[in-house]
Amino acid sequence: MGYWMKNISNQWTGSALPLAFCFGITKKAWCCLFLNDRHLSFSGNDQKSWVSPVAVREAFVGIIFGDTGSLSKSLVDNVSVAFHNWSDERLENLLLEYYTGPQPELPQVADAMEKEKIALANGANWKAVANLVVQKPEKEDQMVRFDFAPVHCYALRLRFKHLREPIAISELQVFSKKALPYREAEVSVVVKGKELDSQQLIYEFEDVLLPSDVTICKNCGASATIVPLTANDGLRILVRAEDGRLLREHCLVRKEKK
Repeated sequence: MGYWMKNISNQWTGSALPLAFCFGITKKAWCCLFLNDRHLSFSGNDQKSWVSPVAVREAFVGIIFGDTGSLSKSLVDNVSVAFHNWSDERLENLLLEYYTGPQPELPQVADAMEKEKIALANGANWKAVANLVVQKPEKEDQMVRFDFAPVHCYALRLRFKHLREPIAISELQVFSKKALPYREAEVSVVVKGKELDSQQLIYEFEDVLLPSDVTICKNCGASATIVPLTANDGLRILVRAEDGRLLREHCLVRKEKK
């Protein structure tokens, strides 16, 4: 089975979620709103970035997940970050954490999460991810990718400790892995003890058939529908793959009496 990756951190017009948040800002122009606006930059010349407050020793940025505007948990195992002026020294005091507390309230001011009296602001509700692997950028204009053991959570955050100078980030991207739907399936259709040929569309039967006379075995997420044919006391059977493609079709009709 294949997979496709979906960005679950991008802002959506008209919805508060997904929501970027942070520990304070240097000035209003450098706010957490830029952290998930799809705009990438890797130098201090670009103003569409979050910059940590001057003279703080610890700061954090993160994403609260949502689906169609509603708060929801997501299964995630990665986050990519566009740092300004990346340095490997940043890894020494960087923690990647996931939220473990109860279903949270959203912050009133996402730019100052540390001042909120909500579960998301409580450090006890955050836990470091396991098996963290860092893919460092090969070029200056590449994001740093963090991979880790999958977690099912409402939010992720990066926490920076022992800062000697402000840190600047233009974008956070989190991707969830989605399985592609199956296009095929193994299917067998049995009617009153007789297995139907997958290539034969129409079958005739002496008696009136009921849906309970039909046994359909299938796998790989396939679905089956049995539709009564009122004109001739028959049944129509449709079997579709998980991706919606029609795999089998049979029309079971009653023999006409001579």
